[in-house]
Amino acid sequence: MKSNEEQILDKLNDMGLNLIWDKYQYNRFDAENKSCIAEIKDRHSFYRSTMIEFDKHSYNTLYSQYVNKRFMYAVRMKGFIYIFDITELNRQGYNYKWEWKTIEATTNFERRDLVKKFVGYIDLSKGYKINA
Repeated sequence: MKSNEEQILDKLNDMGLNLIWDKYQYNRFDAENKSCIAEIKDRHSFYRSTMIEFDKHSYNTLYSQYVNKRFMYAVRMKGFIYIFDITELNRQGYNYKWEWKTIEATTNFERRDLVKKFVGYIDLSKGYKINA
């Protein structure tokens, strides 16, 4: 676990979520508890909508249904953590506005080469905002 993501996890757990970091390095989600799985991101820039990769969205949506848990997506930007209930957004038929986009291979600057990814966007108003 990266220290920046550990800070986010600690904040989420301060809210009583009791998330446990998944130790399997290649898992498609970062943490879980008895009722949800969580993907955690730390963005270095602020965006009015946050990006979610389709492969993470689709896998975690199906996996959460299989294990009967909710899928939560938490993103830290500019001093705030935005928490999205993806399970609920999907139930409501939220339009992620999926598109192919050429972006850096990773968001943490390990790989700066450009790759094409299928991504969608979540308006910040669709989440719950807490101080980071």
